[in-house]
Amino acid sequence: MIKILVYILLAFAILFLSAGWALLGYWLVGLFLLLLIPVCLVLLKLKFLPVCSLVLTLSVLLSALGLWRGLDISLALAGVLSALAAWDLEGFSHRLALVPAEDNPLLVERRHLLGLGLILLLGSAINFLSFSMRFVFSFEWAVVLVVATFIGIGALVNWLRNREG
Repeated sequence: MIKILVYILLAFAILFLSAGWALLGYWLVGLFLLLLIPVCLVLLKLKFLPVCSLVLTLSVLLSALGLWRGLDISLALAGVLSALAAWDLEGFSHRLALVPAEDNPLLVERRHLLGLGLILLLGSAINFLSFSMRFVFSFEWAVVLVVATFIGIGALVNWLRNREG
């Protein structure tokens, strides 16, 4: 089931960005992205491992550039979230193959899918709330938020290093 989700999410990631760029008026970029869908799916079928990482990187870069040009934020966010979910599930499918039968791989798969779904839902809800609320921050609060952001990113990087090492 995970492999099918990876294909679907990868195609949706590129499709959302393609639609966003085409609606922005850059139809050549949208067409290029549409032509990229079968190429990525074939590379994924041929087990070219970096394809999900490349699509995630491309989607983040194209979304950032698109937002600078006026791309619809919902399409950019949907594209990046779909690429991120495809990247996560692709890596998880490789780790799932190493799970022994005694640990019930189906249960491990369900837990991961539930956790990923909750994280994506929570991220989307926070994003929706951030667009529906308007706050005016002073300079001091902006500095506090920047410091908190850097502390959070540092903690995440340390956690990832400890997890892989």
